[in-house]
Amino acid sequence: MAAQSSTTFTLKYIMSDEGCPCQNYGAVLATTDIMATKKATGGTVTSGGETVKGFIEIKSGEIEIDETTDKQAAKKQEKLSKPLKVKTKNIGEKCVGWYEVKFSVLDAPPGASGHKFSADGKVANEIMAPVKTTKDAEAEFTTGNRGGTYKVTASLKEKLDYPYTCKGYIVLFEKIFEVYVAGVDMSAKYDGTPNTDKVETFIGNIPAQNELT
Repeated sequence: MAAQSSTTFTLKYIMSDEGCPCQNYGAVLATTDIMATKKATGGTVTSGGETVKGFIEIKSGEIEIDETTDKQAAKKQEKLSKPLKVKTKNIGEKCVGWYEVKFSVLDAPPGASGHKFSADGKVANEIMAPVKTTKDAEAEFTTGNRGGTYKVTASLKEKLDYPYTCKGYIVLFEKIFEVYVAGVDMSAKYDGTPNTDKVETFIGNIPAQNELT
């Protein structure tokens, strides 16, 4: 090799699982990290083995809301017309089976109960939905017994039997759906008038999603 000449070395990664579970790889190498020697025969240049150093950047899987399933409206204790769905990104096709999506209720109208999820043949107050080969996950949602806004979170999780030590450098945030439930919740209150059994109903501060036709 002539003095002050430049030579390009190609650094090749061999991935046994086609990049699974991490899709994007990059490397940084300095000239001081590379030692090379020329073989006496054949005229080829070989690296110095362990003296080649660098690092790999790993991008985590992500999810995004399928907007066609967000901001749905329903009646009390009614199943939504469409399952809540998220789409995954940066997960190889052979790796989706190692992930699932957790759906849970972040916020509900005061006193609400009875809301539930169903996915993969299971029904629960919060549920883990598998990521399918189509790289999405979904859960059906049945509203509770109170009208108002329900906020549902979805977050990507590794399964308990996740076999890799590979971890991503991106901090993942939960995605939030909004579900609007129509209906007025009323309660009776004694009006305080003595010598009477009269009871009146007071209505106020009722959140509701309007639907115009």
